[in-house]
Amino acid sequence: AGLAVAQDKKEKVEKPQPTEQERNEIRELMGKVGRGKHPALKAKAAVELGDFGPKAEMAVPALTQAMKDRDVSVGSSAAVSLG
Repeated sequence: AGLAVAQDKKEKVEKPQPTEQERNEIRELMGKVGRGKHPALKAKAAVELGDFGPKAEMAVPALTQAMKDRDVSVGSSAAVSLG
């Protein structure tokens, strides 16, 4: 019985995975955050990425980079989205 308990503790907790449609939306938003021309649209994209929660884990590098944006609204939106 003790071995079974030890094995259970080693199992990973499943993270929520995005659907294919969500994955495509996340990629599109990542592009807007990283290469967008207008700060308001970049900030909006960062907020929308945050709305996906853990499903948008692939966007963490883009949001981390966006925190360094020279426009404070982009950086602060990215920081909030990262939690």
